[in-house]
This record gives sequence, structure tokens and C-alpha cells, in this order.
Amino acid sequence: MDGLLALQVYQQQRYGLPLNLLDDWQNQINHLLLQEESAHRELSREAREALLQLSI
Repeated sequence: MDGLLALQVYQQQRYGLPLNLLDDWQNQINHLLLQEESAHRELSREAREALLQLSI
């Protein structure tokens, strides 16, 4: 994590922007975990039928 924080300080100084790489990194991890969970979750029959009806 020290390397990420060092990069953050460097980028903040270089671009003069209030970058927060640690939060951005955590957001990416959370997003990927949610995608992975969604990919492995099975929909109930009722949910599948409701989505099918909405798509028609």
C-alpha cells in the first residue's frame, strides 16, 4: 500500500489534482467482486419470467 500512496502523492503533485488512488482502487475491487457475484448467481424462476416479460 505504501507504493500506491507514494504514487498518489506523485500524481497529485504532477497534475495538481486531489487524486485518491486508494479509494479508486477499492471501488474497482468492489465493482469486480459484484460482477463476479452476479455472474454466479442464479435467478429464480419468477425473476426470469418477469425479466422475460419486460423484454417483450
